[in-house]
Amino acid sequence: MRLAYFISGHGFGHGVRSCAIINHIPSSIDIIIISSLPEAFFREELCRPFSLIPGKLDCGCLQTDSENTDIKGTLSQYSKLHDNREVLCSRFTHILEKKAVNLVFSDIVPMAFPIARRLGVSAYGVANFNWADIYFPYLKHCPWFKPVYEQILKDYSLADGYLSMEPGMAGTGFIKRSKVGLVARQGQNKRSLIAKTFRIDPDKKWCLVYLGCYGMGAIDWSKLSQYSHWEFFGLYDLQCSIPNYHRVAVDKTLGYADLTASCEIVLGKLGYGLVSESLVFQKPVLFF
Repeated sequence: MRLAYFISGHGFGHGVRSCAIINHIPSSIDIIIISSLPEAFFREELCRPFSLIPGKLDCGCLQTDSENTDIKGTLSQYSKLHDNREVLCSRFTHILEKKAVNLVFSDIVPMAFPIARRLGVSAYGVANFNWADIYFPYLKHCPWFKPVYEQILKDYSLADGYLSMEPGMAGTGFIKRSKVGLVARQGQNKRSLIAKTFRIDPDKKWCLVYLGCYGMGAIDWSKLSQYSHWEFFGLYDLQCSIPNYHRVAVDKTLGYADLTASCEIVLGKLGYGLVSESLVFQKPVLFF
């Protein structure tokens, strides 16, 4: 069995949850990932063999910061991919045909489904939303995008099913839907290891900070130092030096889910991975 897994390159969230699934697929099944995400990301997240074919078949949303989307820019970029649709579908059909792919999963690339139809194999969407859900409100701002939007719906309708993660949106365009519950990475409370690594007091309150890396420069992070009874952790450097903020380089020894499991609270923007992991580890979330 050989599975082709199409993963949107819109941020890392699609990759994180797809990798959580791939890690539970038997090693006897060959995994071929098609994505524009960097190979280093998959090396970090996956604990099983895989191969990567670089490819950009959707664009997600172009964000001006962690909260706002450039609607016209997003739809214009997707339209360019749509204009190159036949070339892209033919190219990846040929590649996957040579690799004897038996099954296709997609989170949540529309062109994956016509490619699977050309290959003559089954294909399933695996996500908590799709681009038809996201782009529909944009049509009132950009009615010229409607023909492309309708093609996205047609692509999704070719799927054999949609495995809908919870919590999730409607999954517009898919004909057959099945709920599969929460999908989250596994992690352990590694508080003693973290305290030793950063030479900090494990009896203090700990907060995991994840707000993304777009448009965060205006935040006055220096105020974190006022909370001297708290220790803060994050993946990114801040614009100023704060004694109780610690940048963490996650690896096989200390993963992001371990940080979630080890902290009292999560401060972040609401993405699927943050919400699902916080629910699994029963951690409260502060968001804006």
